[in-house]
Amino acid sequence: MAILKDKKVIIIGDRDGIPGPAIEECVKTAGAEVVYSSTECFVWTAAGAMDLENQKRVKDFAEQYGAENIVVVLG
Repeated sequence: MAILKDKKVIIIGDRDGIPGPAIEECVKTAGAEVVYSSTECFVWTAAGAMDLENQKRVKDFAEQYGAENIVVVLG
């Protein structure tokens, strides 16, 4: 049984950590559908915070698919 079966996954990888494409391959094998994947650079943001654009993206997907169906994976 796939642990992420029927879940929609948002992936935000880190340039200095785990990049989005690597995480994407892992979650696909766990049965998830990737709805968004990117690799960001968090070094230059204030305290390593997620920017407002990605926060809005997560919010929009949660509204579209239902928060109970969304998993966010950070690299």
